[in-house]
Amino acid sequence: MKNATNMCLVCVFDGLRPDMVRPDWTPNLCRLRDRGVWFTQSHCVFPSVTRANAAALASGSFPGTHGIAGNTVWRPEVEPERVLNTGEVRDLRRLHALDHPLLLAPTLGEVLAEAGLRTATVGTGSSGCGYLQHPEAGSTQGLVYHHAFTTPSELAGLITAGLGPPPSSDDYGTLAVARVDYGARALTDVLIQAAQPALAMFWITVPDGLHHRFGLGSPEAVYAIQEADKVFGRMLDRLAVQGFGENLDILVTSDHGYATVSSHIDIGAELVQAGLKQTTDSQEVVLCADGGSCLVYADDSVDLEALSAYFVRQSWVAAVFSRGGSVPGTLALGAVGCDGPHAPSLMVGLAWEDRPNQHGYSGVSVTPGGSPAGTGNHGGISPFEMRNMLIASGPHFRAGLASEVPCGIVDIAPTALHCLGFSPPQEWDGRVLLEALKDSDRKPNTDTVEETVAFAGGRQTLTLARAGGVSYTASARTLRE
Repeated sequence: MKNATNMCLVCVFDGLRPDMVRPDWTPNLCRLRDRGVWFTQSHCVFPSVTRANAAALASGSFPGTHGIAGNTVWRPEVEPERVLNTGEVRDLRRLHALDHPLLLAPTLGEVLAEAGLRTATVGTGSSGCGYLQHPEAGSTQGLVYHHAFTTPSELAGLITAGLGPPPSSDDYGTLAVARVDYGARALTDVLIQAAQPALAMFWITVPDGLHHRFGLGSPEAVYAIQEADKVFGRMLDRLAVQGFGENLDILVTSDHGYATVSSHIDIGAELVQAGLKQTTDSQEVVLCADGGSCLVYADDSVDLEALSAYFVRQSWVAAVFSRGGSVPGTLALGAVGCDGPHAPSLMVGLAWEDRPNQHGYSGVSVTPGGSPAGTGNHGGISPFEMRNMLIASGPHFRAGLASEVPCGIVDIAPTALHCLGFSPPQEWDGRVLLEALKDSDRKPNTDTVEETVAFAGGRQTLTLARAGGVSYTASARTLRE
């Protein structure tokens, strides 16, 4: 086993809001928080969906830089008949066959491989999410375990030989927790032993599916959170027995926050009725609905000014973004880190309010999907969806600190590299969280700014929290006269 002080562990609780980290639900997370650093102003990237944030975690970059714009994307040069689902490994592999490497920014696994170090990852969510944790594993001697695939392929047999067959695939309840427990044992008992990695990553699919199906604060979601925290605690205990214990740097985060569905809107049907789209299936305007947001891909025949002017007038819209803010009345995609080679023509954040749901959790939003009112959703630009959970603990981090410095998921990769003795690549957007480190007395300058754009009948306002030269999306709203 390599020197334990040289390993960093990154864990993700999918969809766990920071206000759900509480002693009666997550005692193991709370103990880690209390003996380490609790980041009270952490943010995910917009859109607040899993795959955009999985890529941000892996690459220390915003979507415009890493190239994964959302959970679904339109790449007609790869698939001209349908949108691609980045949650499916088969769709990502089709993209990967065209894009080498898959992400436009170097990943943690690639950077460490250049130094002769290995990365081991386990994913218990979608196969696409598991792939995005380490997409270049096959060419860097990395290890990836997911119940749908492994890299290398022979890893599946090694894990089954040690642990038996994996549990059935299910996103809900006890089966989801069983899959998380199996993945945790695969990481500690097989991958870490076999690879002796410098970096280990573990994606915990709970509580995301439970929030989606039953709602925030539901008994089903609370049960899953409690059980996942137990799995997390047992995993840390096994690592301690293996010689890590207090000598392990740990960064624990969530990929996004959550809101409760207030109502839904069929955006395609609305555009057809307004005369801005030929049919719901026509391809002059392609819509990729991602929870509380929608990526809009328009061809050259489309009048983007008319399309955006329609969107900003709708009560179900919170904000509209365009490339470079070039369309009058829109905010700039670059302001939220989403402008880049694979950016959509427009990005729409759907309307939200701060009222509580039936279980007392604030934040409700419109969704373009068919999720029933009262269930959970994310993807939008409300503060309830943009705020994520982040904890850091270990020999490199301060103890008992609640940091109010703005930060985000893009900062995890640079900080992990720093703990391992490396500087982040210049291509990355995130920063090293110096304010949380024992060996640093530097605290970045911080401020909050609002960017406002007027249109006929109202104005859009984007709120950004800034620290150390990085801008984190806090929220956006539209006020109409």
